[in-house]
Amino acid sequence: MNIASAISIISVKHGVQISKKFDKDNQFCYWYCDMIKTKWTPKSGCFEITDLLVDVVIFPDNELRVIDLDEFIQAKEDHLIHLDDFQWAHNAVLNLMDRALLGDFPPKAFFEPIIGHIPSGFFDVDESDRS
Repeated sequence: MNIASAISIISVKHGVQISKKFDKDNQFCYWYCDMIKTKWTPKSGCFEITDLLVDVVIFPDNELRVIDLDEFIQAKEDHLIHLDDFQWAHNAVLNLMDRALLGDFPPKAFFEPIIGHIPSGFFDVDESDRS
């Protein structure tokens, strides 16, 4: 599946970047969820974002795939990722999977403070995509 475009939003509180991916015909393909760690840097006035390696792909029919799990585990074993970050990402993956399986994806509750600023259609899925 060739992805041509995407729109992404980040939930700092929940440690996830959710990207809605589209093909060249602008048809929705899937959500790609990066588990991230954020750190506010007052000097620069920006968030520092660290990719925690493990990702979740959620298709319109709620099929789930956990991506790069082997790299995630190897990074922990090689002490390249702190145990707290490993546990954070692990819990974030489980939370996203639970929400998808319960039909609560993408989780609007993650983004309530900014819901009015999210592009229209981000949370929408055409029912024909769910087959």
